[in-house]
Amino acid sequence: MKALNFPTEMYFGEEAYFDLQQLQNERVMVITSNRGLERAERLRLTIEEGNNLLECFNEVLPDPLESTIKRGAQAIRNFEPTVIIALGGGSAMDAAKDMKVQAGFTGTLIAVPTTSGTGSEINDLAVVTEDETSVKIPKLDDAFQPEKAYLIPELATSMPKATTANTGMDALSHALEAYVAQAMDPLFRGYNDITDGMAEKAIQLLFEYLPKAYHNPEDVDARSHVMNAASLGGLAFIKAGLGAIHGISHSVGARLHLAHGLVNTLLMNDVIAYNAGLGSYEAEGQEVIAARYAKLAGMLDHKEYEAKEGTLRLMELIQELKETLDMPSHFTDTKVTEDEFVNSIDMMSTSAMEDPCMLTNPRALTKDSVVSILNNLK
Repeated sequence: MKALNFPTEMYFGEEAYFDLQQLQNERVMVITSNRGLERAERLRLTIEEGNNLLECFNEVLPDPLESTIKRGAQAIRNFEPTVIIALGGGSAMDAAKDMKVQAGFTGTLIAVPTTSGTGSEINDLAVVTEDETSVKIPKLDDAFQPEKAYLIPELATSMPKATTANTGMDALSHALEAYVAQAMDPLFRGYNDITDGMAEKAIQLLFEYLPKAYHNPEDVDARSHVMNAASLGGLAFIKAGLGAIHGISHSVGARLHLAHGLVNTLLMNDVIAYNAGLGSYEAEGQEVIAARYAKLAGMLDHKEYEAKEGTLRLMELIQELKETLDMPSHFTDTKVTEDEFVNSIDMMSTSAMEDPCMLTNPRALTKDSVVSILNNLK
């Protein structure tokens, strides 16, 4: 049985910049995307103006490919850094984790998120994509755990509004799924106060501050709260588990090339209804899960709900949040055509059933149930 352990040191705002300045005598490699180059330069100047001991690998794309991981690992071996900084969203951080392991790097990994969603900065999970099949592969490895995370909300103020919405809703999906997941680890099987508290706080923060960050991108206070919520959600799900939102999302996102947080958002309410046994997903024996969802609605509304009523209210609150963030409710409201979506359902459903996140969903799924969920969202 594992102990409850959160080994990443977290630095916030000015504390992060102060710690960054201590790297001036280190060989630092920054792993980022092409869009992260400007931020990488800002970090370099913070470490030490004119520091020639900093190298940048900026080839990471969304849903990082295994081939990119191999090139990055070789770049690490060539430069021989003592510190790696993973700078960017979940893709950059996940890529840096896998590159680190493949390169045999044993120094310090520092995660610096510039989005607020994945929670990758404080966990030992990385998701990479196979080149040939476009299948997303979630990987767990203790060696992926960053030694440090710098939460600097100013780095998130330049996010496009759509990215703010998508990544923020990704953080919400982490907290929601962690709250009802059937954890594989016996220590967390059955619900527990630690991960429940993290998930509840993340949900509260996101409902309050994500709309503020979306409508006022320069609001550093709102950005800070959303960034904290993302980390809390990441801490919760890495211990408690995820579920069908992510299990289905991985296959849909890979097939249709849609942002991960956007796909999670589209799936969210239907998966909640399925887990609670409501509507077209009606089933007996789901009252405990429905009561969990109702507790969250009560927390947000400051009142008590019965299980079914509260679950429906939670779905209403999520729909209202989606509308506030100008997010679609159906896949055909995105760039995906109806024919493209319908023709992909069988393949996406088959792939989803092989995703490890499905193992911790609170209600078992079949391929037919995944098909039903997707058909409801076309």
